[in-house]
Amino acid sequence: NGENTMKAMLFFALLSACAFITTAKADHHGQNAPGEMVTLNLCTLNEGHTYADVVSFQNRWIKWAKSRGINLFNELLSPLITSMPPSESSLDFIELSVTDYEHGGQMLADWAGTDEGQSFAQEWGEVASCSVRLQHLVMKYQDMAALAEDRDRIVTFTRCEIHEGVTGDDLRAVHQRALDQRDESATNLYWGVMLPRTGGTDGRNVFRHANIFADIEAYTANLAGMPRRQPRITDYNQRYASCDLPTVWSSEVMSMIEN
Repeated sequence: NGENTMKAMLFFALLSACAFITTAKADHHGQNAPGEMVTLNLCTLNEGHTYADVVSFQNRWIKWAKSRGINLFNELLSPLITSMPPSESSLDFIELSVTDYEHGGQMLADWAGTDEGQSFAQEWGEVASCSVRLQHLVMKYQDMAALAEDRDRIVTFTRCEIHEGVTGDDLRAVHQRALDQRDESATNLYWGVMLPRTGGTDGRNVFRHANIFADIEAYTANLAGMPRRQPRITDYNQRYASCDLPTVWSSEVMSMIEN
């Protein structure tokens, strides 16, 4: 109807404006870096609903999205160790999708501009209250064979602020050195850099390291090796970007990207 058409037109006008703004500005990690689109829903459960309702919804929505030809990775992240003090409320879960930009655009278009998508959107709003973010993901390292077999993971996010005067070339170089010096005993299965694109309050000097571990034992093994890496961590924080302590999430993979 006319109201839905106007809502869809407004949605795409805002999305196009945001895309123009972000591509018009300088990016510390390089505008032409190959990467993928990350859609994040930062969510709290609404009264009367449970995590099981979220899982049930996701299974039905993913099946529908795939029937539309959308190829996506999707996971649900539950907080294990966060930065929130006990007196403040935290997120109940994060819903995260990774696609190429073409499929990501179709996913948003189908959600906002089709009858089935709007029905899913209404149901989703009844289950959870969410804030949406779009991010650009640049992969630095991955163990593809291990990731393909692992549906229950540990994911960490580390928020960093780039120091004044540090360039994209500086960051690319220091990240490449970290890859070149990767210890054979390292336990992360994936390392990527997430750059803010749309939504939220992060500035253009903010990014996040995302790491994946097979399980909590693999993550604590990573912590055990920190004294050996501390000189490099200190140098990174002093010269390139000041990073917070990571937050730790339990991941349930709902959909893998199909090759």
